[in-house]
Amino acid sequence: MTSFRMFEIILYSMVSLLPYLGLALYPFEDKFRMSKIKLSGCIVILTVIQSALGIYATMCSQEQKALFSLLSTVCYGGFYFLAIKENVGKLVFVLLIVSNFANFVVMCAKCVEGHIFPQLAVENNKWSFSLCTMIVQLIFIPLLFLYFKKYIKGMAHIDTGYRLYGEKDLEIFVDNSGNFLSVLVSWALF
Repeated sequence: MTSFRMFEIILYSMVSLLPYLGLALYPFEDKFRMSKIKLSGCIVILTVIQSALGIYATMCSQEQKALFSLLSTVCYGGFYFLAIKENVGKLVFVLLIVSNFANFVVMCAKCVEGHIFPQLAVENNKWSFSLCTMIVQLIFIPLLFLYFKKYIKGMAHIDTGYRLYGEKDLEIFVDNSGNFLSVLVSWALF
C-alpha cells in the first residue's frame, strides 16, 4: 500500500467521523462526563482507531471488512454513550438524526463524484470522494447545525423525569430482573 493510499484512507476516516461526531456532541456540550480537554484526547484516539481500522479493512476480505465496519461503529457509539451523561433515548434520537444525515451526505457526495470524477467513483475511499464529501458537508452541515442550535439543543435540556442510566438503574435491574423489558423501555423513553 502506498503512502498516498494511506493518506486517502485517513482523510476519508476523518471526513466521515469528525463533522458528525461534532454535530452529535453539540446538543449535549454541557453534559460531558469529562473535561473538554480529555474529551478531545479521546476523540483523537477514536480517530486513530477509525483510521487504523480503515487501513486494515482495505487489505482484507469482504467478510472482514464488514466486521471492521461493525467494530468501528461500536467504538464510536460506545464513546458517545460513555462521553455524555444524558438519557439514552435522547442520545439515540440525536444519533439517528446524525446517522441519517451522514447517509444523505454520502449519497450526494457519491453522485457528485460520479459526475465530476466518473473513473474514480467506482473505487472506495479515494481522494475524490473525500473532496466531494467535504463539498457537500460545507453546503449542508451549516444548515443542520442551525437546526440543532434552534431545536435539538433545546430538546436536550428538557427534563423528562426519567433517571439517567447508571448505578441506580443496575440496582433496579438486579432487584427486578423479572421486569427486564420495562427497565429497557424506561431507559429508551425520554
